[in-house]
Amino acid sequence: MMEAGAYLQAASIFEELARRAQQLQVPRAPFLFVQAGRAFNLGKEIEKGLDLLRHGLLLLAEAERWGELARVGGRVTTELKKQGAASEAEKLTAWLERVLPRDVSPDKKGGVARVGPRSLLPNHCPQCGGPVDAGTVTWQDAVTAECLYCGSAIRTEN
Repeated sequence: MMEAGAYLQAASIFEELARRAQQLQVPRAPFLFVQAGRAFNLGKEIEKGLDLLRHGLLLLAEAERWGELARVGGRVTTELKKQGAASEAEKLTAWLERVLPRDVSPDKKGGVARVGPRSLLPNHCPQCGGPVDAGTVTWQDAVTAECLYCGSAIRTEN
């Protein structure tokens, strides 16, 4: 749906999945909220999108998943700037700076391996179809990343 431009339909599905995942305490719930927020933003429902983005990031902060929060938060602020929401991006950046511990980097607490030919990852998870971004995935080894949405192992393409 996202590829076809049916952003609001995809957003509703992502939001429903995110809320169910949160109720069941599924560790992937924050990423589903972020994806729902992204989809609402692309569908021009900016306020709802921002609320869901913030909720997903807050869940990561509450769980002290600092590396993931730093990576995903950075990605979200970059996307907001590209969408013309510079003011919201600045507010989010300021919040991230307040929330993230000073000594945290994605390398220290996010399980990120700074290895692997990241540009060779597929664009979508082969298991769930979620978007794959080499800058936000958790690398398990030099050729295997973990899907943010379903947790499946994603191997680089050769």
